[in-house]
Amino acid sequence: MGLVGAIIGFVVGIAVIAVAVWILEAAMKREERRVDRLREQGVLPAEGAASMADVDAQLARGERALAARLYVEIHGTSLMVARREVARLERSRR
Repeated sequence: MGLVGAIIGFVVGIAVIAVAVWILEAAMKREERRVDRLREQGVLPAEGAASMADVDAQLARGERALAARLYVEIHGTSLMVARREVARLERSRR
């Protein structure tokens, strides 16, 4: 039963990973649609036209995630660095 159990465990593990990837892809698509809608409504600037004033505006609205996304767009950093910098900007505004 050792080999059969290992194979079953492997297949279950792959299935869990596949479901997790599917869920993450769906969430990313939803977020992309949300951002597209906000760009169409003029809440966010056109792609590639963001400035730090836009980051500040999103922080003022309480939209940290959007502020970080714009920060990445402007500076080309990782999302982790952008989140840290946006948190620093938010603290400095207080």
